[in-house]
Amino acid sequence: MSYPALLAVGIPPLPANIANLVAGVAIAPGAALSSRRELAETRSSLIRLLPVVVVGTLLGAGLLLVTPPGVFAKVVPYLVITGSVVLVLQPALLKLRGREDGEGGSAIPMVLLVGAVSVYGGYSARDPV
Repeated sequence: MSYPALLAVGIPPLPANIANLVAGVAIAPGAALSSRRELAETRSSLIRLLPVVVVGTLLGAGLLLVTPPGVFAKVVPYLVITGSVVLVLQPALLKLRGREDGEGGSAIPMVLLVGAVSVYGGYSARDPV
């Protein structure tokens, strides 16, 4: 929500993205501490998906480095929409995770989703312009 709000008040995409990233990094330790129980409950999934996250993030960062300057500003509305859709679909995604953890489903959809979100995260981390 903060990124679109920053854009709405006239802050250019790059500074808005940097401010959003800094805010996210600043709140991460507190969020992790307050989520210790949930993290412990999903430890095995987190460990299994960590390589997917690392590879996806590196791919996204690499994509950012090879795209021409200014592409980020053109792509960011689609990234924000995609992120919003993922948030709206969160209940269905949690059910998918449940199937992946042993309720009769395949792990492939979750791996693909986590990979795509990781590429998104790596690409949207910063604009090299």
